[in-house]
Amino acid sequence: MQVARVQVKEKKETISEREAIEKAILHSIGRHRISPSSILAVDVDDRGTYFKVRIYLKNSVVAIYADVVKETGEVWSSIVELIPDPCY
Repeated sequence: MQVARVQVKEKKETISEREAIEKAILHSIGRHRISPSSILAVDVDDRGTYFKVRIYLKNSVVAIYADVVKETGEVWSSIVELIPDPCY
């Protein structure tokens, strides 16, 4: 008797924009010790293989820039000093 084996390859789900924001915020709270109440705004750009998440803080001249990989959900972040625009 012959038995046929069928292997089904599952397509990897990529994370959504909302999940990328959540991962970036949770990563920033843990790594950079920010308070959730200090977040002013969040901006997200889809860069193809990853999301660029920018977290702006209240009453601060710094922002947190995080890269969230779509396939794995890995997060890399750094604190960036915002330079004011001299035209204002």
